[in-house]
Amino acid sequence: RNIWPLSELFLGQKRYTKEEALAWMNQAGDPQGVSEASAAGVADVSITVFGATVAGQLNVAAGNIASCVEQTLSAADEWLAANPAGSGVIETDAAWQEAVALYDALDAYNSGELCAPPVVDPAASAPLFLPLLAGQ
Repeated sequence: RNIWPLSELFLGQKRYTKEEALAWMNQAGDPQGVSEASAAGVADVSITVFGATVAGQLNVAAGNIASCVEQTLSAADEWLAANPAGSGVIETDAAWQEAVALYDALDAYNSGELCAPPVVDPAASAPLFLPLLAGQ
């Protein structure tokens, strides 16, 4: 099974290669990330939503049931069009208040808590795409 089943992803009306997506996702916990919020030592939650959306898309592409997450993925994609990864959204922004329910639903889906069990890497006995880090 291909751990990364797509050669490219489209999020927020932008195309990302695997390498580009991983680069953004690896910045989610990096206080020295590229956004102004990250540079100020504040978590840029646009990167958090980006990562959860990537993981959701990959889980669907890997063959997981998508019926319970299709609308959430579509809404997250629209949110990312207005708030792309690295746009500096912080937890006190109205934009995050709009996205927190999307993130929570994607996190639950990616953890296997909704309509589909998590895709498990047999070597690691862990979900493949949560969290999804470099080297996967």
